[in-house]
Amino acid sequence: YAAASEIYRAGVRGQQGCFLIGTAVTESVAEPDVRAVLNRAFEELDAAFRVRFERSRDELSGDPDTLAPIATAIMHTMAVRARAGADEAALAAIYETAIALICRSVAK
Repeated sequence: YAAASEIYRAGVRGQQGCFLIGTAVTESVAEPDVRAVLNRAFEELDAAFRVRFERSRDELSGDPDTLAPIATAIMHTMAVRARAGADEAALAAIYETAIALICRSVAK
């Protein structure tokens, strides 16, 4: 999430967010090819989170299949908020809270 935050806040003319979330979402309504690309990107990101979560199942607050789309959704909101001007502190508050919700505390 920290790396995504850095990417989303970059841009020559200001914070750009994410092309998929900032542009493809809007265009997907009228363009089936864009919708297909968008859905494929969502599926790939969900799958990447799912694979990672499977390796750490005992650290999660729930099922990897359920948590993966939630983790992806956090990326989406970060992109939108970055484009709207959110700074690193604001985005970090979101992703750090998300991590706390996704991961359960492990008793020592």
